[in-house]
Amino acid sequence: MFCQNDNFIGHIGMFCRVQIWIMTSYNNPEDVDMTMPTNVNNLSLYHYQGCPYCVVTRKALGQLDIDVAQRDIIQQPKYRSELMIGGGKTQVPCLRIEGENGKVSWMYESADIIKYLRQYAKQAA
Repeated sequence: MFCQNDNFIGHIGMFCRVQIWIMTSYNNPEDVDMTMPTNVNNLSLYHYQGCPYCVVTRKALGQLDIDVAQRDIIQQPKYRSELMIGGGKTQVPCLRIEGENGKVSWMYESADIIKYLRQYAKQAA
């Protein structure tokens, strides 16, 4: 029991450090130097509830007014398969970006996703 609590506290500490790092490192949308498709047709976030990086990404997403389909790869195994086939790996969070031309790209890493979404929201405004 002690080891489980120790492990739990370690995960919370890691989550807090990650959240603080992301929120302080990527707070300014002007710092984003990322090529963005101007005509995005569809955004989907592949994630699962227990992933601390996914939590941070969903929290940032909740602060923005963007319509993003959320696809939980644990609750819906078909989304895990889509992620593996389309993105080449099952790492989450992953943002699936579909352009109006039908071209699909897959973005991994919570910090990159948050930067992209903030820039996208800024352009959409």
